[in-house]
Amino acid sequence: SFTEYFWFLLTGAMPDARQRQVLDSTLVAIAEHAMERDPGRRYQNVAAFGADLEAWLAGRQVSVRPLTALGRWRRRIAHRLG
Repeated sequence: SFTEYFWFLLTGAMPDARQRQVLDSTLVAIAEHAMERDPGRRYQNVAAFGADLEAWLAGRQVSVRPLTALGRWRRRIAHRLG
């Protein structure tokens, strides 16, 4: 999955069964924020992206929030219309 690959990029190893449970919506939110279509909605620089990754690895709060079901629905509709 995408989050397993992202874990590999961060740690250099594929996650084991226990670590797969840790791959949560926060990591997905960080990745999605980094890959936003609109450059203005992405991280402003690599340092901000790195800070969120380091905070996530340390178990601290990050600057982005996971997208809600309504948010995903809105994004899907906007993508299809736009």
